[in-house]
Amino acid sequence: MKFKKYMGPSLPEVMKKVRAELGQNAVIINSKTVYKGGVMGLFKKKYIEVVAAIDPSAVEPVKLPSQHPEKLAADMAAVTTRSKMKEYNPDLGLLLKEVQQLKQGLYRTQAEFIVPEALKPMLNLLAEQGVAPFLLNQWAPILTELYYKEQKPENTDKLKSLLAQTIFEGKDPLLDGSELLEKKFVALVGPTGVGKTTTLAKLAAKSILKDRKKVAFITTDTYRIAAIEQLKTYANIVGAPVEVCYNLEDFSRAKARFSNYDTIFIDTAGRNFRNGQYVEDLKEVIDFKEDVQTFLTIALTAKEYDIKQIIEQFSQLHIDRFIFTKLDETSQIGMILNLIWDTGIGVGFLTTGQNVPDDLKVADKEWLLSHLLGDM
Repeated sequence: MKFKKYMGPSLPEVMKKVRAELGQNAVIINSKTVYKGGVMGLFKKKYIEVVAAIDPSAVEPVKLPSQHPEKLAADMAAVTTRSKMKEYNPDLGLLLKEVQQLKQGLYRTQAEFIVPEALKPMLNLLAEQGVAPFLLNQWAPILTELYYKEQKPENTDKLKSLLAQTIFEGKDPLLDGSELLEKKFVALVGPTGVGKTTTLAKLAAKSILKDRKKVAFITTDTYRIAAIEQLKTYANIVGAPVEVCYNLEDFSRAKARFSNYDTIFIDTAGRNFRNGQYVEDLKEVIDFKEDVQTFLTIALTAKEYDIKQIIEQFSQLHIDRFIFTKLDETSQIGMILNLIWDTGIGVGFLTTGQNVPDDLKVADKEWLLSHLLGDM
């Protein structure tokens, strides 16, 4: 069964495309509302997406592989009824049954009616990891089609490869943090308690020890004396200077002082993300029009609903990437995929503990997939 996606501004328009290409015997596998375009997850346009296929019971007999061409020709001549098709190919008979069940409305999700048994363990693991149902429903027909194209492989590594191909198609740049930290200024923003200062120290240590860069620090976290002292402690360890900024004039002076440095890491205050003034306060101290790479720092232990509110609040800034912290404090990381697909913002780094500089991981898709599937 060949699946194809169609998209349009309304269901009637999409169905017109389906009928024009697949004919009246097309079977609607799934339909859903999707949102495309926009900026920072906002102002997206609404579309209807339909996954359709051709009902095998309504098309001409198809050629099936055989080691005996003469026998196949004779068999195909006799395959004119549904019962014969089932008898010749049990898999095809099963598909016919599933199509009929779909027509009767017995199934509600793609995974229940099109996913072969060999693929279900992987998709179940993704569901247990908190991957959103809309993503699983989107990936299921694509993964199934790849599975049949590859002649139904049973090898676990091959199945994982098909899943990776399904999930990460076109998303590779959003899951690769290897080319980041290339701008002059690197700022970490986010709510309180996510570990921005410690993460900043890890990034600075990486730049010094691995990339051999000359680094400095700027802190705008003037709400907590302890935060300034914490950053100064890290700075002393790595031998980097620190400037405390209270306004844009301070920022300009710090920028001038550090003009000969490769990278300047900017620490910011963590406050209640529901306070709309918070982001405005940041813009009164940091000149985001400069060569600044901004990371929104998010703890994976937070609720996904709250995180989406955080992202909306910080959408006033240009967020380049996410940094996900506290990976070691949660057993579910599917939210990473949900947020990337929902916002179009990639992930740069993940932190796995408090140790500086060790507990920092540069994002890559192979590592993420292995953690999603565990010891499968």
